[in-house]
Amino acid sequence: METVEKVNHRLKFLGNASDDEFLNLVIADHLSHIGCLESSKKVALRKNQAELVDELRHDVADEIVAGLTKQDLQLALDWSVQNKAILKRSNSTLEFQLHKFAFLSLVEKMEIVVAVKYAKKNFGLFVKEHLEEIQKTMSILAFFNPVGGKKRKINPQTHSILSQENWDALATFFKFECQRARLNDRQSTLQLIVKAGLSVLRTDQCGNNSCIECPCCCSHDIEVPRASLMRSFILCRCSGLPMVEQALALPNGQVFSEAALKAIAARHPNRKVTCPVTNEQFDWIDLKKVYIA
Repeated sequence: METVEKVNHRLKFLGNASDDEFLNLVIADHLSHIGCLESSKKVALRKNQAELVDELRHDVADEIVAGLTKQDLQLALDWSVQNKAILKRSNSTLEFQLHKFAFLSLVEKMEIVVAVKYAKKNFGLFVKEHLEEIQKTMSILAFFNPVGGKKRKINPQTHSILSQENWDALATFFKFECQRARLNDRQSTLQLIVKAGLSVLRTDQCGNNSCIECPCCCSHDIEVPRASLMRSFILCRCSGLPMVEQALALPNGQVFSEAALKAIAARHPNRKVTCPVTNEQFDWIDLKKVYIA
């Protein structure tokens, strides 16, 4: 229901927005998309558009980061489940790191049996990519008495993992991965508009620095698609329409589309063709066909 209301609100805005308001929203959306939330908020507030920018309307990441600094993993784990496909596409290790911290937290609380069950349930999904790290993480169990759950000896390396500094590092890592997931998930409206404009210019001749004045040849930071129309065409100077079919050449060398010259001849009583450039008159029989490849 909330999504429907958001779409309706945005459609209502776009239906009445001026060019300046639309441009302001596009800039605010792009700034939030690349992680510049403070700058995005300032730009959006100039036109009261904060409600139209998704990242400013519901910035869940800040709430999750605050939870991680307080050693609360639940919100982060829920987010990773909801965005599993996006994280997988970007080859992110975030989900594994969250499960690792969840396991270590259980061990630190002396809930050894629960920790082992948690590891069996969740670490199996990451054995292929993180086997060595899983083995190192599970080695912590060697420093605890399995009977009674009494702490026998603490590993200094393990103790460092469970320190507040490492929780803060996990929070920073989540913020980075969350932003990377946003970038991989979609493109901002500004990026789509720029790509659409540049794609009209790009041809097979565009290459690395082949023309320093061509934005497509010099664009190394953005992948620009090639123009869908790879063949040039000629516009008739009389009708203004593309001469995609047959054209006719007048004896004086002027070339126009057949349709335009037929319209001119139809207005003359003797079906003579008057040249739109020189005003010379010619018989239709004197016109020659020109084929455009």
